[in-house]
Amino acid sequence: MTTAMTIEPDELRAGHQAVLFDCRFSLADPEAGRRHYLEGHIPGAHFLDLNRDLSSPVERHGGRHPLPGPQRLAALLAQCGVGLDTEVVAYDDARLAGSSRLWWLMYSLGYRPPRLLNGGYQAWLAAGGAPETAIPVPVPTAAPAVRTTRPVWQMCAHFKSSSREKSGENRNSACDWCIGPTEVVITSLNSVPSSSKRSRISGKSKWMK
Repeated sequence: MTTAMTIEPDELRAGHQAVLFDCRFSLADPEAGRRHYLEGHIPGAHFLDLNRDLSSPVERHGGRHPLPGPQRLAALLAQCGVGLDTEVVAYDDARLAGSSRLWWLMYSLGYRPPRLLNGGYQAWLAAGGAPETAIPVPVPTAAPAVRTTRPVWQMCAHFKSSSREKSGENRNSACDWCIGPTEVVITSLNSVPSSSKRSRISGKSKWMK
C-alpha cells in the first residue's frame, strides 16, 4: 500500500517521474554502498554517500555522522536538479536506514520530503526491475535558500559556537550530543553504559549522557 511517504516498486517501474537517490550504505563497510551502486542501480538514480554527502566531516569534537552543512547539502541536491518542491524518491537496502536520513534532512530544511521505496532496492528487483550501471547525467538547478529555523539546526549552530568558549567541565549534555565528543557503539542494550541510557536517537548509536 502506497502512502504519501512511500512508493511501491510497481509504481516506480511504471514510469513515476522523480529524481532518484540511491542511499545504500553499510556501517561495517563504508565503501559497499558506492560499490553496489556501480554494480547496478535503479535507472536514473544518483548515489548519495552517508559519510560524504549526508554528513559533514568529523572535526575536533568527533562524532560518527555530524549533520551536513545546510547550504552544502542544498548545493549537492541542486546539482542533481532538486529544488524545494521537486519530487524525489529515495531507496536503500538496509530497512530505510540511509534513505530515511535523506528524508529527515530534506524535511527539516524545508524541502518537499522524498518518498521512500517500500522494500528498498531488493523489493524493486523482486518486482522485475532491471538495474543499470550507467551513471545518469544530472540536470542542475539553482540551489535554494533552505530553512534553518527548526530547533535542531538552531541548537547545533548554537552549541557549535558556544562550545568554543566552554571547557569540558562546563559543557552541558545537549552540547555534547550535538557536537559529538561522546558517542559509543551499541551492540545490545546490555552494552550501554548506565549513565548513557537516557536518550536514543532514531535507533542509531548516539546517546546523551
